[in-house]
Amino acid sequence: MANTIVQADAPDGMTLTLKLYAVNGDTILNGASGDALTERTNNSGTYTATVTEALTGVHEARITNASDVTICKYVTEVLVDDTGTYICVDRIDASGIAAAPSAAVIADAVLDEAMSGHTTAGSLGLFLNDQYDLAITGITAGVETRAGKHSVAGTVMMSTNAALSGGTLTAKKPSDDTTFSTYTVTTDAAANNITGVS
Repeated sequence: MANTIVQADAPDGMTLTLKLYAVNGDTILNGASGDALTERTNNSGTYTATVTEALTGVHEARITNASDVTICKYVTEVLVDDTGTYICVDRIDASGIAAAPSAAVIADAVLDEAMSGHTTAGSLGLFLNDQYDLAITGITAGVETRAGKHSVAGTVMMSTNAALSGGTLTAKKPSDDTTFSTYTVTTDAAANNITGVS
C-alpha cells in the first residue's frame, strides 16, 4: 500500500476532506471518514490528500467541508497503488456518451479488414498483405504482382522471357506467360543489338 496523492480543486481557504467511493458506491474506501485535504501553499484552491489504501481504477471523489457537507463531486483519474499524483476531474453523465469500443472490438475491426485494403507504403498492414500474397499466390506470382517495371524483378522477367517486335519488347510473367510489361526499345540494326530500353 503506497501513499497515493489525490488532487482536487475547491474554493480557497477551507477545511476539507476527500472521500473516495466505488463508482455509484455508498461505502467510503479511504478510511472510516476519508482523508484530510491540504491546500497547496502557492496554488490556492488546489488541494491534495494522501491515500494509504491500495485503491486502483476510477473512483467517485466527494469533497466535504468541516460540517461534512459535500461541496464538490468528481471522479478520479485511473488510480494506481503507487506514490503518483492523480487528479480529480469533473463528472460527466456517461449516459450521453457512446461507450468506447473494447480492445476486442478494435482488434476485430482491424483484423477483419480485407487484405486489399492495406496499401499504405511502409505500414505493417502492407507488409502483412505482401506476406499474404506470397503465401497464397506463391512466391513467383507474389513477386510479379509487386514488381515495378524497372525493378530488379522486372528486369529479370524482361531478360528471361521476352519477345521483341519492332520497337516494342514484351516481357512475360514466368508463372503464366502473360504480359508483365512492355518496353520501348531502340536498336542498332548493324550490330543487331538493343541499345536502349525505356
